[in-house]
Amino acid sequence: MVEDGEEEVAPRSETPIETTVQEDTAQQASPEPLATPQSDTVDSLSQGVSAGDQTGETAQSEDATLETGAETEEDVQRSPAKEHQPRNNSDVESQNTTKGDNQEKNDPDVISQKSSIPDTTPIDIGSGPYSIFPIIRDLPNDVTYTCFECYDEHVYLGTNTGELLHYFEIEEGHYMLVSRTHFDSTTSAPIERIILLPIIERALVFSNRQLFLFLLPEFAPVPNSHRVRKLNEVVLESWGGNKDKYRIIVFTKDGASILKVSETNFQRVRKLPDLKGITRASIKDKTLICSADNKYQIISLQNGQTTPLFKISEVESTVMAPIIVDLGSDEFLVCSGGETSKDEAMALILNYTGDISQGTLVLKEYPRAVHADYPHILITYDSGETCVYCLSTNEEPRIVQVMNSNKNNPLQLGKTLKKFKNFARDEKTAARRDSIVDKLRYTAYSSHTDISSAFQFRIDRERAHVEDLFEETTSNLLCDGHTLYGLIASPFFMRINSFTEDELTSIESYLELLSKKPKLSSFLSIEFKYLILLSLLLQLLHCQSIGIDIIKKWALQIEVIDLRILFILFGLRVYGECWAFNGLKSLVENLQSLKLVNKCSNNCSIVQILKLLRETLRKYGREGKGKHMAHYASISKTVDVNLFIELLKTTGDIDIGDFESENLEEIISLVADDPNCPKDLLQKLYEKRGMISEVITLLKDQGKVDEALSFMKSNVSKMTSQYIGDHLLDDIMFCIVALMEGEEDIETHYIKEILGILSAAKIDFHDLIERVDTQNLNVVLRVHILESIGVQKDSDKNFLINYYMGHLEETIQSGKLWELLDMFLEEYKHDFNYSKMDIRNYLLTRLKYNDRCENFLTKYDSLISVCGDDPRLLNVLKCEVSRIDRGNVLLILFFFKHGDEGLECSVLPPDQFFKVLMNVHDFSELDKLVTVDNLVEIMSHYSALATPTFAGSLIVELLQRNIQLVHGNATLLLAVLQDIPPDVPLSVMDSFLSPLLRDYDFRDRNMEIVKKFCKVELSIYNRAVASAASDT
Repeated sequence: MVEDGEEEVAPRSETPIETTVQEDTAQQASPEPLATPQSDTVDSLSQGVSAGDQTGETAQSEDATLETGAETEEDVQRSPAKEHQPRNNSDVESQNTTKGDNQEKNDPDVISQKSSIPDTTPIDIGSGPYSIFPIIRDLPNDVTYTCFECYDEHVYLGTNTGELLHYFEIEEGHYMLVSRTHFDSTTSAPIERIILLPIIERALVFSNRQLFLFLLPEFAPVPNSHRVRKLNEVVLESWGGNKDKYRIIVFTKDGASILKVSETNFQRVRKLPDLKGITRASIKDKTLICSADNKYQIISLQNGQTTPLFKISEVESTVMAPIIVDLGSDEFLVCSGGETSKDEAMALILNYTGDISQGTLVLKEYPRAVHADYPHILITYDSGETCVYCLSTNEEPRIVQVMNSNKNNPLQLGKTLKKFKNFARDEKTAARRDSIVDKLRYTAYSSHTDISSAFQFRIDRERAHVEDLFEETTSNLLCDGHTLYGLIASPFFMRINSFTEDELTSIESYLELLSKKPKLSSFLSIEFKYLILLSLLLQLLHCQSIGIDIIKKWALQIEVIDLRILFILFGLRVYGECWAFNGLKSLVENLQSLKLVNKCSNNCSIVQILKLLRETLRKYGREGKGKHMAHYASISKTVDVNLFIELLKTTGDIDIGDFESENLEEIISLVADDPNCPKDLLQKLYEKRGMISEVITLLKDQGKVDEALSFMKSNVSKMTSQYIGDHLLDDIMFCIVALMEGEEDIETHYIKEILGILSAAKIDFHDLIERVDTQNLNVVLRVHILESIGVQKDSDKNFLINYYMGHLEETIQSGKLWELLDMFLEEYKHDFNYSKMDIRNYLLTRLKYNDRCENFLTKYDSLISVCGDDPRLLNVLKCEVSRIDRGNVLLILFFFKHGDEGLECSVLPPDQFFKVLMNVHDFSELDKLVTVDNLVEIMSHYSALATPTFAGSLIVELLQRNIQLVHGNATLLLAVLQDIPPDVPLSVMDSFLSPLLRDYDFRDRNMEIVKKFCKVELSIYNRAVASAASDT
């Protein structure tokens, strides 16, 4: 047995096979097997008679024997290659005659093979999944064809007389007979098998228990090559890792050998002595299915474990050719007969562990041959009848078609590497083609019929698309001895005649088979999608209730089918154009009428279904597959919209963040006018979608002005320029009007919020003021706006002065503040404290601490703020103040300002300012205005204010503070002394007069001393002058 790792053979173990059974010692490079599986052609045709049985050869030792090819020119002439020529020109010409009168008779090379020419076939093909079309007509009818293979444009046929026919396709659908030769001139044994080795452009021809190496595409023996003799069976295993050598296993009576096949020869890799007596075999990976000693068995080439199966015949004396057919997946078929070949037989389908996997075919007799074309098995009997069985997973195989040949020549079936195209254009073929295309083309799955030109154009385009992809091809061939046909099965979906559960099982089995293929053709991909959708529809039809497991199956096929079909079935909303297979439209419409939504189980509500589909869809989106999925956006919208509506109907618990933003517009259009939709939910929808104006309108409609303003403020950056330019001021004015409804004033924080919105939106505040003026709203609003934005225009300032003065006057009148102000003023006047605060501060202090004066101070502060130091505005204000002022109180409050030297007043001349201060008895501020000219006047004013004692105190304080004016000014001093009231006690004046008089006395006495000093100095000077004169 072959152990793991023994595929690689050391160079010393690989020897070419010579004419004897002994192995030569010449060393060759070890082969490197590839992982490529056995060719599809291996044992595709299982004949009922083995080579050994036909020739009757016996040998005491049946080790595989190789004969070297001829090496001299004479040997070459004696080799089988010498027979590789047409018998004669007349033979070729006889094979090249045609049935058409229009074929030129003088063209011996071209046979009439044009498949479009009608042909009255001698085969009764019967009704069923298979049809035939001619490939090569007018085959030589003096032989029976046993096998065939194709390589590119070449067709090779083997016969029962050992002849090989080579045809060449000179143009599409036209074949020419290139050669007809005897395989071996020494025998007329049939050609059992042709095995192509395309990688190395070689073929193996198996006949008369011998294996020959042929050239491709010439189909002539390889010169100087070996032949392997005394074989019972040969199977292709794999080819070498360097892709230039194949590996085969050859079986003899005494054992087996692994051979490496190269372009020039065979080389033995290793013997397998335990594999004795095998007459038929098939290999899959490391598992051998074979027949020996009237029984089938499975042998592991890794560990040698043997699993016995069934007998070939019930009695040892009855010899029946073993039949083993690889079904192309993980299964194979064997045939087991009765006591004779005419007794009932069985064809058993097994897996590679030996278990029956797909039931048993009961046959009326032991078959001549079996051909596999899954899911069909074609059984050919010696009578010429061929029965076509269809396999199914959950039911017994059944006959679906019976073929008969009108001749006694049994039908010969085979599978080739090449696929042949059906060029037939007869009405039956055209009708079949049209039916296939019509089922697979897309159509609109909608409740209305669109007859527009655009719709019809789309239909035509879909039909053309399927027509371009659909091409009837087959690698299955059939020969009746007269014509080589292509045997083509109608597409699987065309064989579905009902929508029963049994059909569903068949569909699922076929889909499983397709899914195992590494790659599907474009047409098979369409059929695959068609059957996927059909299986899903049938599951909905036959299930007792729709559970989450069925919906998961739909979700798993998200890349294959359009999920919107499920929404159509449930009667839900569908967005976008939903196009699918025309052949399934009626089934969808019938299912739709069944109200499938009522079949949903308790644990599978519409909401759960929609959530599952949404999660599946988003998973594909996150993985980046969404952009490759047709109609992804429309399917997403369909899911989101229906889920939102269902949640709204049921729980009402909706998280807007769970929905795609681009789908919210459609959701909004559906629920905006729905009275059952909560307004806060609608607001969230608007916000998620960025529909600012709609949110504001919704809040306005609900009277939520506060929220509307807050929303505006926080979303200014998201507003469109069009909304800002056309609607923002309107919405703000709406809010203002609503806030002021029934009110005379508006809260300041609203104004600040509004102005903040305008500022962020870069709108001129005066645009709002103009709107306020236009709508004749309360002037308070305009005042608030102007107060908040800061007044720049003179007109606005004049407006505010007038407004504030009006309100100030109203406040004074309504609050009876004149009496209070008069009282404050009188209190100040009668306070003879020389150091009391100035009149302005006094009044402001009294106003500040009096609750009745709060509004007054507010308007006062506003006026001060508006006017600032602007002379023009101050004059305007002075005019207004003068109109209502009493006792200069307002004049003092508004226009007396503290400067560097004390109170100042820019709107009054100095003399008037002086008089006002003197009238209100502001001693400290008057003191700052005392001069030589007005000192006596002030003294006189103070003398008249109070009792002599208070008057004297005031005069003394005044004189003491301004004594510098009196010093050295005798005139002023005299005037001051003369103006002191006579009733003022001298003691009061002592504090002023004593220092002054002492100063004057000191000054007089000092003057006398100075005079005396001056006289002495003058006397000294005179004496000095006289002395100087006398000296001269």
